[in-house]
Amino acid sequence: MKTLTSSQRMVQLNHVAIGFILLTAACTPVKSIDGLPSISSRAKPPSECQQRTQEAKAFLQPTEKLALVEQLHRIENKLFDRSVDDPTGCFDKVLREQIDRVANQLVYLTTTSTPTQKYQKAVIFDCSKLKQLTCQGPYADDTAHTLEFLDVVQVIPFKAADRLRVNINADYTTTQIDFHTGDHDAMHGSANPQKLKQQSDGTLEFRFVGSEKDQVLFAIVKGDGDRLYKKYVWVIRRSK
Repeated sequence: MKTLTSSQRMVQLNHVAIGFILLTAACTPVKSIDGLPSISSRAKPPSECQQRTQEAKAFLQPTEKLALVEQLHRIENKLFDRSVDDPTGCFDKVLREQIDRVANQLVYLTTTSTPTQKYQKAVIFDCSKLKQLTCQGPYADDTAHTLEFLDVVQVIPFKAADRLRVNINADYTTTQIDFHTGDHDAMHGSANPQKLKQQSDGTLEFRFVGSEKDQVLFAIVKGDGDRLYKKYVWVIRRSK
């Protein structure tokens, strides 16, 4: 082992001491001066997604006081406003979640046996253009797969003598509202879903196709002034 001279040993001890001082300083919080937060206590800047989320919530806050239809149109216009730099998609996500909540109040179903029970859609898709009955927006139109998630979606119990009634908010003027239903094959495109006739009293001529317990019903909806089509999807369940 090499023997260090006294001067070399002193240099080595100084290096150790300096390292210890730097390590201690890094681990010890710096006290604030004149009430200002210290560098070590300042919050880290939010991520880009968090920042866009906060911006979206700030935009939505004043719109919540508006009538439902006006609120919907404000949000849709903002979605089409390309001045919002949102590469993360987090801004649009917050806005679409609010569209979902507004949509629940604009269109819903009841049954003649339970007229006071409001049945909101199980899921909704939105898009600027339709491809036949497919509403392909930023999220895939998974209407055909709705029955795979019965543990998390609301179902409508439907008795043989029941009729479904369509309820539309009085301020919401629809320029298009078409209802369709079908069995598993129809939902997956190997057969055409049946278009349902809506009576003057708002009821639908709904009947089960085949012997399955659950069946999908969907509506393509667009209101006056809307920039997006909405595809409301419900699950109807046979009930005794």
